[in-house]
Amino acid sequence: MSQGTHEPWRPIGTLPDMARAIDDHVAQLEEQHAALQAARAQPFVVDDATVANVVRVHVEVLEDAALFEEQLARWRPVADSAQDAELNRLQEQMIRYRGICERILAMASELRRATVEAVLRNPGAALDQALASSRPLHGPGAPFQLPDGVSSRREALDELSVRYHFTHRVLGRLGSLTCRPRADGRTDFVTEVLNVPGESRERRRERVELFLPTAFELSQRVAHEAARPRH
Repeated sequence: MSQGTHEPWRPIGTLPDMARAIDDHVAQLEEQHAALQAARAQPFVVDDATVANVVRVHVEVLEDAALFEEQLARWRPVADSAQDAELNRLQEQMIRYRGICERILAMASELRRATVEAVLRNPGAALDQALASSRPLHGPGAPFQLPDGVSSRREALDELSVRYHFTHRVLGRLGSLTCRPRADGRTDFVTEVLNVPGESRERRRERVELFLPTAFELSQRVAHEAARPRH
């Protein structure tokens, strides 16, 4: 092949085969993207190995895009009008191909922070996720939800420890839940109910009855997730 020429790697008669291959790749990428979106909605379900495999496969898939695009470009000078129209369609497909693949890699990077191993490395991440999304961990019962009227504020204590402060729209500040990983792989949870000087006994009872069950359930769910067997 002389320099500057664009001779086809494959005969243009194989364009229908190439079209099927590209269309199949795009369909598979869309399925993978949907699967990752579902995994993102259920934190601490996928493991590190699965995420690493997704990254490895889709880096290779993204590298293949250049080969498809080069083959399409090499067919341009020899294409008739119908083939040229199909090449235009496939160029649009390749834009989708690259875009979906790049989104998959971005989502896989995000999922690295929410794998089943992540809760073992940093149980506070499970606490963050449960409160940020109100989605279930793998503990017993229905999906975790804060009681009506209760909100939370996060305070980072150090790289791995976190404290959440809880407030009720009527009762005001309720208390805090602190999550501290230990060197032995277990986690300490410390619950503190706010003590308001001069507060009536009835008001104190309302605060305790609202906050303590919430803090207990949340800490139990995070602890259950950390202790869950890994396969």
